[in-house]
Amino acid sequence: MAVAPDSNINRATQARTLDTVIAPLTLSRDARAQSGLGIRLSGQGYARVPVTDALSIVPRASALGNVYRQAQFDDVSASGVVGLEWRRRGDRWSPSIGLTRRWYGGQPYARTGSIMLDWLHSIGRQAQLLVHGGAATTDYRRNPLQDGGLYDASIGFERAVTPRSGFGLTLSGYRQTARDPGYATIAVTPAASVWAERGRTTMFATTSIGRLEGDRRLFLFPERRREWLASSSAGATFRQLAVHGLAPMVRLTLERNWSSIGLYRYRRFAAEVGLSRAF
Repeated sequence: MAVAPDSNINRATQARTLDTVIAPLTLSRDARAQSGLGIRLSGQGYARVPVTDALSIVPRASALGNVYRQAQFDDVSASGVVGLEWRRRGDRWSPSIGLTRRWYGGQPYARTGSIMLDWLHSIGRQAQLLVHGGAATTDYRRNPLQDGGLYDASIGFERAVTPRSGFGLTLSGYRQTARDPGYATIAVTPAASVWAERGRTTMFATTSIGRLEGDRRLFLFPERRREWLASSSAGATFRQLAVHGLAPMVRLTLERNWSSIGLYRYRRFAAEVGLSRAF
């Protein structure tokens, strides 16, 4: 749970007009960058139901909501997943299937059905490897031309440097297909994270920079989509102030997206001040 001031709640351009192949296009106020103060709520619940000593069934439900005074920018999603978890020595395999619904501005936005496979492999006592692969089909309720498949994969390495500090490295990619090739994209993103304990305070930071390429240009724009997205965040959880297992948390995030299409160029600074479950 967090209060979330944000300089760009809709991740939109600040430009008033865009060049198109027909004529300059004037954007409405809602299509341009909007700042706002929101409430961010997220949570997840799961159960591990043993079948054998090594095999379990794991149902999971999660939800995420960003709610603003400007209700047309409310962004809410919910998902349900059912999977298996097979453990053997230092390995954990987790195949699963799931369904996700997303609402934007109080209206249905997208429905996604997915299959996933996750593998966690221990490397000694201080490190682990995390591998993920997934495939999904998405139905966009407002724009059927975006309907298509989503394919993603990632590989991550996490290591504890000391009992109270560590780091992680991740390389991820995804492929989106669409009825209109102008909406089809491919992206690759390397990321790094660090964390450290100071007393009963957990400090953390992450940074990433991703490259995205569109298959073809959209009808209105002279170029196909090509982008660089840089994102960094840092924060802390203060477990010494926990009450009934909930600890104060602060996080700051900075994003910048450079795009060949003006509609997708944006910058964003956001903060979260709230409560997180402390373990």
